[in-house]
Amino acid sequence: MRTARAARGGGIVSRGALPPDLPALLAYLRGERARLDLAPDRRRALADWLAALGGESPAAAAPAPTPAPASARQAVAPEDWVLLHTDGASRGNPGLAAAGIVIYGPGAGANRPELHREGVALGVLTNNQAEYRALLLGLAAASRLGARRVELAMDSELIVRQLEGRYKVKNAGLKPLYEEARLALTRFVAWRARHVPRAENAVADALANEALDSL
Repeated sequence: MRTARAARGGGIVSRGALPPDLPALLAYLRGERARLDLAPDRRRALADWLAALGGESPAAAAPAPTPAPASARQAVAPEDWVLLHTDGASRGNPGLAAAGIVIYGPGAGANRPELHREGVALGVLTNNQAEYRALLLGLAAASRLGARRVELAMDSELIVRQLEGRYKVKNAGLKPLYEEARLALTRFVAWRARHVPRAENAVADALANEALDSL
């Protein structure tokens, strides 16, 4: 029987004593880990503990997203527009979900510099909930980069049209996320959104699926 050491007290916890929804709980905790401001040694210790609790080797744990380098954090001037690609993926709908985020700096086409990318495990969500969570994480990352103007690129037509006010948000599970996204957008001087083909959102999609594969 595989066992995992408890976080406190050094005791041994039998996997049989853990809740049946442990995989979903671990996925959620790994997603939250990415948002904690921890020293590298403590981040690694937390990752190892989560891996042990899940019955994995520490090397199998999903790596935490790498913070943007200082040069990238200073690369966005207040008048610049950044391009934010986000994608949410859920295997099961609802099921284990993850987000993919890519931020490009000012420019045109292939000349846009990439400022930030990450894939983040989200826990158990529907596809549309994952799309909103990916957007919220992307907006937070853009804000940390100093962006004041953001263009959203998503392959979910539903989310784009809801943000634009063209579609009503009827699903009770989406309303809080929609309201949170609208509030996050008010922190920018200007924003615009466009629906893009899946092929144009391939990098964000790949990051989301890589995060899911690591669970």
